[in-house]
Amino acid sequence: MAIALTHIALHVMDLEACVDFYCSYAGMRVVHERPCGNSHERPSDNSHERPSDNSHERPSDNSHERPSDNSHERPSDNSHERPSGAKRIVWLCEPGQESQFIIVMLPGGEGHKQQMNDFSHLGFALESKAAVDKVAMRAEEEGILVWGVREDSYPAGYYCGVRDPDGNFIEFSYGQPLGPGAPELIEGEPP
Repeated sequence: MAIALTHIALHVMDLEACVDFYCSYAGMRVVHERPCGNSHERPSDNSHERPSDNSHERPSDNSHERPSDNSHERPSDNSHERPSGAKRIVWLCEPGQESQFIIVMLPGGEGHKQQMNDFSHLGFALESKAAVDKVAMRAEEEGILVWGVREDSYPAGYYCGVRDPDGNFIEFSYGQPLGPGAPELIEGEPP
């Protein structure tokens, strides 16, 4: 059985702020968006209840599938911005990774109250220690730095932590065995 992790979905309180954050801090871009309201999306009221009829069936529409053709080609400006109150679902990805991994942003969340001793996070690899330093300085200026730059033994590397607008911790790193800045591994040995 072939299997691949393709996306993570975040139900966020302020969709626009989160989209701006991930585009600005992580270099992601909007590759797909659609209005809310499909039958398989979380209802706005009684959200704790599952639909009672056919809830085990997959939605009959294709709105959950990846966009085809050139629908992933979007301008690099702030085309994701919409008038306040417009409910939509947004797909974000790193440039060139449209068919590999995306972050799906869903509106109407309650916000994430992550505690400082909870190290759950999303991780983004950067190309250098200087790039990590730059992110940390910016996040500190904006009051969203969670943990300052530190360097740990392999495979943790050089990293900092930032809080996204919904309260999730986001790690920016260099020197982990994944992504840009990954050291060359020889027969599985750390550098």
